Order: sequence, then C-alpha cells, then structure tokens
Amino acid sequence: MIWAATAGTPPCCRESIADPFSNRVVDLREVLPCDGFMQMKTLLHIRAFSPMTAIMLFWACLALFPLAAVQGQVGPDEELDAAIDRELDRIDREENQVRYRGQYQALIPLGDRGAERLLERLLDESRLFDRRQSCANALMDVATAKLITPVEEALQKDVLMEVWVERELVLLLAKLGQRQRVDRWMFDLQKQADQVPNTATLPAILDALTRLGDLQFRSGLIREASETHQKRIDLLGDIARRVRPELRPGLVDEQWAIHYNLACCFSLLGEAEKGLQALETSLASTTIRLEMALVDGDLKLLREQDEWPAWVERMKAGESGPEEAPTEGEGGR
Repeated sequence: MIWAATAGTPPCCRESIADPFSNRVVDLREVLPCDGFMQMKTLLHIRAFSPMTAIMLFWACLALFPLAAVQGQVGPDEELDAAIDRELDRIDREENQVRYRGQYQALIPLGDRGAERLLERLLDESRLFDRRQSCANALMDVATAKLITPVEEALQKDVLMEVWVERELVLLLAKLGQRQRVDRWMFDLQKQADQVPNTATLPAILDALTRLGDLQFRSGLIREASETHQKRIDLLGDIARRVRPELRPGLVDEQWAIHYNLACCFSLLGEAEKGLQALETSLASTTIRLEMALVDGDLKLLREQDEWPAWVERMKAGESGPEEAPTEGEGGR
C-alpha cells in the first residue's frame, strides 16, 4: 500500500505529471481523487510504477526487515543443535556400546533451553531413530524440574505417540520425581511376572521380567532390579534344562548376557565382589565385550578395586566366563 496526495496546483487543474525516472506522463486521475485529499491506493492499481522505484522500495523493506539468512547470522536453535551434535557424535565414536548415568553431562551447561531442545528433537519423528534415542538418553542427565510441564503436555497431546518414546518420557518424569506413571506400569508388569510358569504363560512372564527390570533400574530401584534380573536368569536356566539340545545355546547366551545388568546393579549397590563375579560371567556371552566394562559409568566402583588391573589382564588372557551355564541362584543370591 502507498499514500498519495496532491500538492501545489489545484487538483482539478493538474491532470498529469512527468515521472522523472521513466520519462513517462502519469495520469493523476488514476492515482489521486479529484478533490485532492490524501487516500490509500493499492500498488496493483498504480500502473506507472518504474523499475527504479521498485528497486528503491525493495531496499527500503530490506532495511526495515533484515533477514538473518541474508546477513549470514546463525539462529539460537542452530547453535544449540551444533553443540548437541558435537557431543552426540563424540559419544557415538567413543562409547557407542554402553549407556550409563552421567554419560551426557557435558551437555549440562546448555541449560534449560538445551534440555528443551533435546526434547523437541526426541519428539521429531522425521529424525533418525539413533539420534532420537541419544537425545532421550541425554535428557536423563540434563533435564531439570522445569521440563516436567513440557513432558506432561507432550504425553497428553500425542495419543499416537510411539511406545518407546512414551517409555522414555515416563522414565524421565520418574527421574524428575513424578513416579505415578512408571509405578503403575511396574505394578502391572509385576502381576504378569508373578503368573504360574507354563508353556502358555512363559513368553509373557519373560517379557514382563525384561521390561520390569529395565524400568526398575532406570527409575532408580536398583535392589529391586537386581532381584528381577536374577529371576529372569533362573527362569531361563530352568527352560534351558528342559528344551531340546539345539535350542539350549541361545538361552544360555542370554543368561550370561543378563549378568552384565546384574553386575551394574551390584556395582551401584556397593557390592564389588558380587559385581566382579557377575561381570566375569557376562563376558562368556557373545554380546558382551570387555571394552564395555572399561568405560561403563555404572561399573565405576569395580574399576576402583585394587584387584581390577589383574582381573582385566586375566580377562584379556581368555580366562573369563564359565564353562557351563550358570546354575539357579548364581550371581549373587
């Protein structure tokens, strides 16, 4: 829109004026009212609009509304994303096989806005799954009580939220002191796990024990998690003794792998001797490597033991792991 008005000669006497930029004659009757009063006209109605005038208007608008992209500036979200990505990339390179408390503490200085940005990236389904999972893990280290309301709103707003994202948000709320949801989930899982084992109920019981142990451990119920892991180990051992020989190796391997979770529990509970025993058993599994134990923060207590260096050398020499499947109750009961 522009404002136009007559000046000088009475409007009825001046019906045209020369445009100095285009050397054309502009019919003022197309622009101004015959009474000479100022009025508003749209640019679309002004046909005599020279290229030079258009250029001048463009630069005037640019001065009034500068664009960050034109000026080469980086927005705050881009800066946050860059800082987040640098740390996530480092962890992917150096600690990709493990997850432990405090692993993402380098992101804490990003503050509440950093935590909010991690939440936004977790909820963004267009991003890669691995990056979203890393954002969920990082939130457990950097989130504060100020994030409770945004998380609650996200859970209430998205009724079709992915199951794994819902689990991560519920665990985050538990970490921030809001345990209602996770306690309700664990109550339901405990009822499933307490069923009488038979061929019909075994799959549901094993699944419930797996999920219950994870929820207990990640929500801070370490003693309860160790007991749940042991129940799962014992149940798998009982199944392995009853199935056909060709099915036994997979069950035994899973038993050994669960001992790694058991070792983490014992370490956090301050029971170093039990932790080392469980960790040694876990190394017999095809999915557990010694390198994981060397960096896992949950096993820090074990690495502080005087016997740790000799234990590591013994494991490197191939003296790790049991020759047979662990028997019922083995691993600290």
